[in-house]
Amino acid sequence: MKTKNLFYLGFMLVFLTGDFSLAQETKCKLKVIYFHAENRCPTCLAIEKHAEEVLQESYKTQLDNGEITFKAVNVDETANRDIAKKYKVYGSALMLIDVSSGKEKVVDFTDQAFSYAKNEPDKYKELLKTKIKELIK
Repeated sequence: MKTKNLFYLGFMLVFLTGDFSLAQETKCKLKVIYFHAENRCPTCLAIEKHAEEVLQESYKTQLDNGEITFKAVNVDETANRDIAKKYKVYGSALMLIDVSSGKEKVVDFTDQAFSYAKNEPDKYKELLKTKIKELIK
């Protein structure tokens, strides 16, 4: 009986507070994670800035409905060590993680990001936009 009451209490808390993060997580098709260290160079800053611009300009609907998520993660913070370790990241990196099949398919977009984000931002943004489109189709 106690188990049943706890279940109902939990259900009501989720329903009344509107915290449907589990439902949103299952809706997610692509996670975009920008990893960075505490101290960042101009290129690192450009990678994050232009990635956010691409998502806001071209994928706003998917961001708003939870199909795509974006997160910037400081790998120097203790709280982020597990996620950095999971993706084998120890500094700046841009990861596109396709979760649409229920399994994670990680695309490391770091090389392209470092090659173009600062000096050729339009090329970087176009490459990123194309790769995201490919992953969420």
